[in-house]
Amino acid sequence: MLMPSYTVSEKELIIKPILNETIDVQSASVLFNISPRSIYYWKSNKYCKNKYNRKHKSKINEDLCSSIETFIKNKVFFSAYDILKFVIITLKIQISLSSIYNILKNKLKLSYKKLNRL
Repeated sequence: MLMPSYTVSEKELIIKPILNETIDVQSASVLFNISPRSIYYWKSNKYCKNKYNRKHKSKINEDLCSSIETFIKNKVFFSAYDILKFVIITLKIQISLSSIYNILKNKLKLSYKKLNRL
């Protein structure tokens, strides 16, 4: 027998009366034909606290871009990996190599030719 999967909105509709204490977990499990353990899990987990829509703060800010720009202007020969080591060691910010490429291309508007001219 296949178990149905519920969307977040359906889980919220099931949990809302339980949180308002108009219905208990056992009667909700009988009414909606769901295991009581699943309802306890939904209730105690992220669905009752609305943390699933929380946005994370970006690590890439203007301070990081300006420090990368000064690093580029001070060095003659460097690679993206050198920039990554600089960011991780001196600035203590853990970002990926693709983020370095995105900063160079999109934030600082630097291409390969422009880097060679510096």
